[in-house]
Amino acid sequence: MFYFDDFGSNDLFGPKSCKLDVIYVTLFCLLSKCQFNSDNILLTLIFESINRKIYGNKKTFAPLIDEFNHLASEGIFITTQ
Repeated sequence: MFYFDDFGSNDLFGPKSCKLDVIYVTLFCLLSKCQFNSDNILLTLIFESINRKIYGNKKTFAPLIDEFNHLASEGIFITTQ
């Protein structure tokens, strides 16, 4: 499951403020007691909000899509305790 959030860094009203967008992922293949544990909510992509406006969704999210396509074809091993 993907989560999308945005936040401002620095002083929001100052000249050096920067609005960032963040994508988090939690994996539903984990045990239910582990899914929403903060250790298992993963930061997967962070970018300046203005870049999505300039370049569009397709180009902004391309690295994330490529990585998940790679994981889907190659797989991943997860060790749980």
